[in-house]
Amino acid sequence: MLGLQVEVRTGDDRIHDALRAVAQRARHDAPPTARAAFAIDREGELLVVREDGEEPIAEVAASAAAEHVGDRVRLRAIDDADPPGLLTAAAGTVDDRRFLLLAEDRRALAHLAVRLSLDGVAIEGAHLVALDDDGDVATLAEPFHLIGEPPAALAEVAAGIAPLAREGYVLRPFHPDPWHVGAGPVDAILDVRLGVSADLRVAEIAHWEAARAAGRHSVARHPARLAAGLARLAGAARVRRVDIPALADARFALDRALR
Repeated sequence: MLGLQVEVRTGDDRIHDALRAVAQRARHDAPPTARAAFAIDREGELLVVREDGEEPIAEVAASAAAEHVGDRVRLRAIDDADPPGLLTAAAGTVDDRRFLLLAEDRRALAHLAVRLSLDGVAIEGAHLVALDDDGDVATLAEPFHLIGEPPAALAEVAAGIAPLAREGYVLRPFHPDPWHVGAGPVDAILDVRLGVSADLRVAEIAHWEAARAAGRHSVARHPARLAAGLARLAGAARVRRVDIPALADARFALDRALR
């Protein structure tokens, strides 16, 4: 999952900025296992994308070239690892305790991940993790994407990120510094609900509830293997449901949930 080395070459200065949406500077300890090379060349009004020197795989508008490359990189990394399934989740570490963060939607997950990163938590990603047969998770290294108008708690950091226009929305790619991604077991699973309660609440939940919650955020590649992996993931971790009133409370809530 982390061993794919990617090179993107283009002579068109206009798409360099757009590539910020998919470029990432995360560090990890995985040795290289595969390589992907993309070439992007302009032909008229379209950009022609070639992968590994083969015939063009796509002819796209300039605004879509970076997204196309990002999608191909994601698919190549996933296909190379062939995990049982993927979870929309974020992994992170506090005091050597690795946790998995689930949230009600992708935007809320990204907001939580960025806020926690700004508050000093080592967050690995804000989008996808791959689940293996042993219940371990590997983070897919991608920028944290702030989509649309940022909440007040992130307005300051968002103001320092040049927005990228997409069809119908604005995207701001956030890169933690330092940034390290990993693979392995998690010590805790936190099913977070943001803004649903005026009070901060942490409650222990059954392991089967945690497995079901993770399953709601999953995409199966191999359904039977995914079910077994989810059971192992939840069975080996402490599991909590966490109600966080606002983003400003995220770090305090995390520390309380990991006690």
